[in-house]
Amino acid sequence: MSPLHHTQRASIALLLIIASALVSAPAAAGIVPAAASRISTGGPADALTSIFPTSASLDLVGQIGGASYAIAQQGTYAYLGIGPRVVIVSLADPRRPTLVGRTDVLPGIVLGVAVAGKYAYVTTGTAGLWLIDIENPAAPVTLAQADTPGIASGVALSGRFVYVADGWAGLSIIEQREPDQLVRVATVDLPAAAYDVVAIGQYAYVADGTAGLQIINVSSPFAPTLAGAEDTPGVAYAVAVSGTLAYVADEWTGLRVINVANPAAPAEIGFCDTVKALDVTLYDSRAYVADGARMSIIDVANPAKPLQVGLYPTVGGHSQAVVANAQTVLLADLTAGLRVIDVHEPNAPVEIGSYQEPAQARAVAVIDGFAYMLDKQSQLWIIDATDPARPQPRSFYELSATAWSLAVADHFAYVANDVDGLRVLDVSDPMAPAPAALYNTAGETLAVAPRGALAYLADSWAGLRVIDLGDMGNPREIGNLASRGNTIGVALAGDYAYLAEDWAGLRIVNVTDPAAPAELSLLNIVGGARSIAVVDHVAYLASGDGGLRIIQTANPAAPIELGAYDTPGYSRDVAMMGRFACLADDYWGLEVIDTSDPLAPREAGFSRTPAAALDVAVIGWHIFVADGDGGLLIYRFRAGPFVPLLLTNR
Repeated sequence: MSPLHHTQRASIALLLIIASALVSAPAAAGIVPAAASRISTGGPADALTSIFPTSASLDLVGQIGGASYAIAQQGTYAYLGIGPRVVIVSLADPRRPTLVGRTDVLPGIVLGVAVAGKYAYVTTGTAGLWLIDIENPAAPVTLAQADTPGIASGVALSGRFVYVADGWAGLSIIEQREPDQLVRVATVDLPAAAYDVVAIGQYAYVADGTAGLQIINVSSPFAPTLAGAEDTPGVAYAVAVSGTLAYVADEWTGLRVINVANPAAPAEIGFCDTVKALDVTLYDSRAYVADGARMSIIDVANPAKPLQVGLYPTVGGHSQAVVANAQTVLLADLTAGLRVIDVHEPNAPVEIGSYQEPAQARAVAVIDGFAYMLDKQSQLWIIDATDPARPQPRSFYELSATAWSLAVADHFAYVANDVDGLRVLDVSDPMAPAPAALYNTAGETLAVAPRGALAYLADSWAGLRVIDLGDMGNPREIGNLASRGNTIGVALAGDYAYLAEDWAGLRIVNVTDPAAPAELSLLNIVGGARSIAVVDHVAYLASGDGGLRIIQTANPAAPIELGAYDTPGYSRDVAMMGRFACLADDYWGLEVIDTSDPLAPREAGFSRTPAAALDVAVIGWHIFVADGDGGLLIYRFRAGPFVPLLLTNR
């Protein structure tokens, strides 16, 4: 028996946050005609920067990893959303899923994928719907894009029409008029926030968040009408339909079974409690539910009394989307990518294969052609970036607590490991990182700056801690200085440590005697101080809402603010590239500021990254950005000459 109708989509934690601010959408459903417009990339995009807003001074040359929210399958290929790309994986041997190809870097995170024939239809939140030619899976081609008014998530196909669950904007209907032409022809306002959609015959079934299931008559896609609705007790994130029954993944209230034989009067007939139902797919008499930290298998032979018969605890603990066939289920895990589950014995499912890339990038350091990336799941990834256009993961190391930032020097990675303090890994062999030292501090370690045998730690409320690592097997604290606010960043230059004290500003400390650090000054900064880079007696601060602040520190006892640049976002981190300050500006992406005149700094480049730029590192004229759900991005700044990465390791 072939799989039942179901469009694979992303029930996204990201949308939870956005939707909470958008539930003020009109309470009554209505139909809004949309003006037809052709929006196309004009063919394959060889330069990755051609797809999303980026200044001419920056080229996006490489990308890897990101969060996995969506999956689809056609034949022996899986189409997995990883960050801002669809990754095509061969399942010819399901025990050894193999990378075949990747799409271009899209301007948003992949939240939904539907596949039909030679085309993939990909939703990317506020960046709308994208049409990808997948006839050659090793070289997919971006053909066209259609803007949608909301947050494009779930996607379904029916004939030449594409139905998009569009968040607060409801249901968007798009016509594919030519192989490279998408035209939005109608939008249906819905009461809450549309997360998923299934299109069968003359009806579209929409999982509409807090408003439950909405049924739309699309017999005329140009003039859709509301047919009926059934509220659910939770938050409807996904829907699958078989015959006259709709199965709704309703978050905390589990799986709800709704009779839709009469679309004007749908009615719930059964339910099954689960942990956190975010997606559902059907095969034969079973429903497979992406259920928070697990996948639940539910027997729906009697839809009035669905019964859980098996569960699989997911490796990453964040199951997001599922697709099923006769013997296996493909699970997209937010942090662990593709997991292939054998469900031949439903009461004892077993993982038989997987494909994984670095997930949600939080921090990055670069040296000797390798990028060291921390993800939000407390993993350190070591990535070969000697060819920045083709970054290759070499290994990863599981950390025991949240990892906030890191520094790499002399074949050691120093990790600010929150409540676990400082963790040092020997990375002399990138294929096999090994533990070297661990020191549990008084506070929560948020940043680290190594120098020789010493490590200087920003230890939150516990201030500055100085750790002697001369004997890695027996690290010890030799000095400390109480916090003046919340010590979240540290940089070293000469005899001084520069501390980012959050709301309290910039603090300069004399560490000539590391056993007795002494405060020299504290400068209040607009927006506070989050991260610091120091060059030639000038401190460059990432100051949150205050953007970039430039401080003259020639006299460390009396620092003077010289100038500032108010970035559009929230500046989280800064790295210097000659006279250029590179800023991780959160949801506004990467900002490059020319500071040759510190009194009047000016923008020299920008890129609106797919997710949220959280950290930045520089090597030569290459800029590495930890972009959260967007993974790791690698740019080349055109102001400088080309220098191979291996020759610019300091």
